[in-house]
Amino acid sequence: MDGPRWTEEVDDLVDAGDVDGAIALLESVVSDLSTSAAPPATDLRLATALGDLAGLHASRGDTLRADELRARAIALRSRATVPGTGTLGSCQRNVHHKSVQRVQKTQKSQLILIKAMKMRRMIGRLLQIVVPLMTH
Repeated sequence: MDGPRWTEEVDDLVDAGDVDGAIALLESVVSDLSTSAAPPATDLRLATALGDLAGLHASRGDTLRADELRARAIALRSRATVPGTGTLGSCQRNVHHKSVQRVQKTQKSQLILIKAMKMRRMIGRLLQIVVPLMTH
């Protein structure tokens, strides 16, 4: 799957609340990019996918998996760094910035989902109290 398409698709899945779908898509992208043989550009895309996947796992509370993925992404980014090439450094900053934005967006979505679930439980409890009172 092409870079711009999978990043947008992941964003759409997360926005729709389908974090499991986003994780599955990113795992597929990571698998595809891991088997392709075109570094360093592929390494940077793979590092981005790994960073995004780490953010999703972190938002789910799986910090161990998130740390493993982040370490792998960092190793790929450092391997792709070539001294004296400003373009690559600029690309890495842009990739990092987009990854941070995506993680923040994912974390915000997760917080909204958690709040909605808490509200749903509270409404259910209130209904358990109010409905019997209304029948008396």
